Amino acid sequence: MKRILYLTEMFVGMLAVISAVYALMVFFEMKWLSDRVYPVAGTMLPEWLDDFKWSATIGIIVASIVSLFWYALSVLRLKFNHWNRNYVVYWRLLFFGAVLPPTIFGYLFTRETLFGSGWAYTFYALNSILIYYVTSAFFSPPSVKYTPFGAKYIRRW
Repeated sequence: MKRILYLTEMFVGMLAVISAVYALMVFFEMKWLSDRVYPVAGTMLPEWLDDFKWSATIGIIVASIVSLFWYALSVLRLKFNHWNRNYVVYWRLLFFGAVLPPTIFGYLFTRETLFGSGWAYTFYALNSILIYYVTSAFFSPPSVKYTPFGAKYIRRW
């Protein structure tokens, strides 16, 4: 019963991080971009921001799915008693799988701007990095809790 409760708490923590990143995108990134992006002629700023929000949401969903896959993989498959560096390779591959597709997708489908599109690409990457790294560093199950880079320094429980 304790294990189920612990794993449920970790899962809820992951969902809290995902929700926080989504709220950050809606309330901070959209405002930041509305002040710094100048779309090309023929594109209105609200249209461009809607496209950004759609692409960022897709990126957040992809990173969340990869994070939940890491969680499920570490609960169901990666079971061991001592930390093993071999699982770092899997974590890194999933890291690139969580970050690169949303960033590339955002780059390809974000409308052209005169100035400021670099901010959007940065936010695409940062959202994915935040979701995958924070959820895996803080909320991985005990068997792989020290696998993410730096987790042994930030995770003390």
